[in-house]
Amino acid sequence: IAAIIHRQVGEALDVPSRVKAPKLPSPPLFSGSVNDPVAFLTYVETITTWMRAQFMGGPDVDAYRVTLLKTLLTGNALEWFIEHVEGQSGPVSVPYEFTSVICALHRRFI
Repeated sequence: IAAIIHRQVGEALDVPSRVKAPKLPSPPLFSGSVNDPVAFLTYVETITTWMRAQFMGGPDVDAYRVTLLKTLLTGNALEWFIEHVEGQSGPVSVPYEFTSVICALHRRFI
């Protein structure tokens, strides 16, 4: 999981200033209802590819990726995020790191 995240958004994408981020549809939401490791890895690939295409790579936007992740969750996964990431009662410590949150989601739901 960490390798996928690092490959996709670990570094900022170096693009000319004339290139603007495309308007892409949001990736599918993750609910945590299906305990499928392959589907979870596909989800991580999908959201990190989408983030890369939106120029959200690099360490300076890591906290923003965590915030954005909340909009890509639903159901039990969203409830978990609100309680454990935003509520500080769980396995993710401040400062939040996107990789840590994704790995904690994996531990909880897969």
